[in-house]
Amino acid sequence: MTTEMPRGLPAILRDGRARTRTELVELTGLARATLSVRLDPLLEQQWVIPYDESVASGGRPATAFAFNPAAKVVLAADLGVTRARLAVSDPARG
Repeated sequence: MTTEMPRGLPAILRDGRARTRTELVELTGLARATLSVRLDPLLEQQWVIPYDESVASGGRPATAFAFNPAAKVVLAADLGVTRARLAVSDPARG
């Protein structure tokens, strides 16, 4: 059996596809509260923006989020005890 490792939030958003909080929780493996802690500052600074089209699932439409195409270059760092990872993304190019 193969288990796929969860990906980080910047890596998921980098492909340019808008995703709901629920999708981001499933893809990252983060708790919803942890996702909000990481996503909310990106929304406040407009690196990530609500996508125009909401996703309907029977109730109130869920808002989807994507990198702001008007943003310049995004640099993300994941610093751990034994390793560091960096990601550079150009939201306009996906």
